[in-house]
Amino acid sequence: MLKRFSANPNRHLISLLATYEIFGHVHLIFDWADADLSSYWEQILCNPVPGLRTTRWVARQCLGISSGIVEIQRQLTDKNRWNEHDESDDEMKGRQGMETLFQHHGDIKPRNILWFKNGPDPEGMGILVITNFGRAEIKWDNSRPATNPSLIFSPTYCAPERHIPGASIGRSCDIWSLGCVYLEFLTWLLGGWNLVSEFAIARQTTEPAVLNGKLDRFFQLEVGDDDVITRAKVKSEVTQARQPL
Repeated sequence: MLKRFSANPNRHLISLLATYEIFGHVHLIFDWADADLSSYWEQILCNPVPGLRTTRWVARQCLGISSGIVEIQRQLTDKNRWNEHDESDDEMKGRQGMETLFQHHGDIKPRNILWFKNGPDPEGMGILVITNFGRAEIKWDNSRPATNPSLIFSPTYCAPERHIPGASIGRSCDIWSLGCVYLEFLTWLLGGWNLVSEFAIARQTTEPAVLNGKLDRFFQLEVGDDDVITRAKVKSEVTQARQPL
């Protein structure tokens, strides 16, 4: 996955510089980031001034991150591009007639978005780059559910369908997670890290479907009379969130 994206010119996707193996351990070399997005909000610029400069930077970075997601999701939909990188893949050779592969990052969250202080930016505020493809997934069938989806993904930013029995797990999961990150990004822009923290605390609501207390995710699950999860809906704490007066 990293080799594939390192050849991509999109500057909002991490590039793998080199690899080496020593004493049986494989090591990956990347450019050194100054922080992840969560640390940037909390430690680097915890009280932003929501003026034109910062607002423009946030808009540009949101656009850049979404362009990175587009590249991830469409990277393998063209069978010719797959063949170009994987000519020795016997399974693909047997699937030459397939027109579409389905791919998603699978774990979009602030800690998987890196901030490079000296990255190219008109405002001189750095650049955000998507990293960590360890949970990315490629599927031949977009309707196939993932295995144990609720156990392997970040609970705060995961999409509702990961918890609904029989739901399709696909590229739309990245879009949900990206929307959650955007909402927190705007929360930070309006009120800094304190407002981001308050927003997370407000989302920690008790749900019948949660066995071990509260979760700060952006939706809640509803269960039927037989204790089976029936649907999910956005939490009212999310739809009614606003900057304190």
